[in-house]
Amino acid sequence: MKLYIPIEGIKAEVRQRDLIIRFASPLRALSSSVLNRSYSRFSAIVNKQVAADCDHAKIRELFFDTVKRLGLSGRVLGLITAVDVNNMSIVNKAHSKLTVCAVVTAGVLNPASAGDSAPEETRNSTINIILFIDGNLTQHCMVNSVMTATEAKSAALRDLDIRSSLSMELATGTTSDMIAVACTGKGRPLMFAGTATKLGELIGGAVKEAVKSAIRKQHGITPDRLLLKRLEERGIEFDLLLDSALELYSQQFNKRAKKVTIQSLTHGLKNALMDANISALVLAGLRLHEDYHRGLIPNLSVETPEQNYTFLNAGQMLGKTLANCMAGPTGVQTFLKFSKENPGILRELAPIANDVFKGLFAGLSSEILAKK
Repeated sequence: MKLYIPIEGIKAEVRQRDLIIRFASPLRALSSSVLNRSYSRFSAIVNKQVAADCDHAKIRELFFDTVKRLGLSGRVLGLITAVDVNNMSIVNKAHSKLTVCAVVTAGVLNPASAGDSAPEETRNSTINIILFIDGNLTQHCMVNSVMTATEAKSAALRDLDIRSSLSMELATGTTSDMIAVACTGKGRPLMFAGTATKLGELIGGAVKEAVKSAIRKQHGITPDRLLLKRLEERGIEFDLLLDSALELYSQQFNKRAKKVTIQSLTHGLKNALMDANISALVLAGLRLHEDYHRGLIPNLSVETPEQNYTFLNAGQMLGKTLANCMAGPTGVQTFLKFSKENPGILRELAPIANDVFKGLFAGLSSEILAKK
């Protein structure tokens, strides 16, 4: 499959499990690739699709065979990924005589946030960014380009609310990302590529758009995906929520969880998590919960959490709003009955998110009781 790169002298194609990009004449490139990582001139770049459990000790041998099979000559940059290279995204941005092209493959099965504890092993489901610039970048400018492209990648993950698999924080990348920046050397020397420059603007726009597009192609992840999926990505599983809802219902209404009640709560919880207004309130509570733990709530110190619980009732206000939205005053009364109980996963979500989910459970319980 032939690919279009809008820069003279660069041709690209996907052949079997390889994304191959050839240069009519060698280009200067800076990379963190697995094959020939360096700052030098290269005649081609290969983004190779490998098995998720690929033996990294055999990567060089694997690439040498690939280079020979493809008939590539000269110095070749090699990147690897476990995602389908056919799901690559190409985004071009141009201004005046300056053109930027981002070629991205993206898998987010191993997302991470900078500062997370290092995992015992890494996976090859990675975000690979290959950036071509039809311009004359100094070495300093190429390093600056890597910085801006990385910031854009992190911004794309933020826009999609991708969570670290290690800490549940917003991901800034994956555990095995790679990048290569190549330029044609045409025109006047460019010294900077930060966000204050036109070049930085083009890089940021192209990379951000390409990363989001590649993730959508590979995983089907979109910003408006269901709340249930967003919760699972935070480690809040549906079954755990249902267990807590059932326990609250049984404790407060002295009723054993009969089959019909379980079915009603299950059905009601699934439907509630698909409602746009309920989703908005739950996400507002989760955002407040995260900001609280980061110390971003004005006039509240994270060093005295017990004292803060006394003063901060915003979670309860959101919980009451949810209960009222679903079942009116009866829902609010039920929420107050639930207020001191924290069964199951609710204990882990104190002090704010648990109130939000208790509001949700109170609304559901009130709806069930009203139908009896």
